[in-house]
Amino acid sequence: MDGLIQDCETSLGMANGDISGDTTTFKIFTRLINVWYGRVNSWIWDSTGNWEYDDSNYTDLPIATTTLVATQADYEMPSTAQKVDRVEVLNAAGDYHVLKQIDKSEVKTLAMSEHMETAGMPTQYDLVGRSIVLHPEPAATSVTTTKGLKLYFSRDIDEFVCKSGTADATTADHLVDDTSAQFVAGDVGRKVWNITDTTYALITAYTDAGDVTIDDDIFVDTETYLLYDYDQEPGFVSNFHRILSLGAAYDYAASYNMPNKLVYLKGQIDEIVEELKGFYGTRNRGKKSRISPTRRNYK
Repeated sequence: MDGLIQDCETSLGMANGDISGDTTTFKIFTRLINVWYGRVNSWIWDSTGNWEYDDSNYTDLPIATTTLVATQADYEMPSTAQKVDRVEVLNAAGDYHVLKQIDKSEVKTLAMSEHMETAGMPTQYDLVGRSIVLHPEPAATSVTTTKGLKLYFSRDIDEFVCKSGTADATTADHLVDDTSAQFVAGDVGRKVWNITDTTYALITAYTDAGDVTIDDDIFVDTETYLLYDYDQEPGFVSNFHRILSLGAAYDYAASYNMPNKLVYLKGQIDEIVEELKGFYGTRNRGKKSRISPTRRNYK
């Protein structure tokens, strides 16, 4: 993240620290970088064909399981899932079976509540909002409930984080902010910057939403801070990382009336986008790639 912010400063002709030294501006650029991160994710999905692309910042596979409940048809998808690739149900014998996706438009002569209304072994699923709806509803005698529903999915990006606030207590080797109460376990390993006296520390442990342990005693009550992913890199091939900083700089230049920067930035962006699509579109040379239109929901 640090390198992307500095590249934004360079691309816009700013001085070192114009973004990184201002909390509000830092947040603006983090948001813009995440917007472009989402766009890159979409371009890669559309270009990869038979490859299953996933953000490399995740430490697990995009596969989720959940417990089946007898006669319950509706199951909420994981919050990061953007596209469902495959749904399976575990039968009573302990074998997973692939379900067929249907749409309500295919059920022409019955109400959806009457479609396969007798509970049993699910054979179909429908996507309704953020839910997977099974048809028929699972019967306890037909399925294995534990890890009985398995979902393969394409997921959203692992966004860069940027939070700010004010310490509201003095505790040695801790940052306490019960007012904002915005810390999460995933903040461990992130850098926190004491804006008041320009010192840095790393978060080493999570206590609760208002308290984290840090590796240096740098905070006292009323000092302000900025917490961000200082060493996280985008989860795609490093050759193309710069598109995020160029894109963020372009959006900023467009919003703040900097026409002299727009032509250069757009030219650089177009060139990298073409190279990125070409690179990911030819990764699987053993099979012909196909591009399928999909709907995306960006924050």
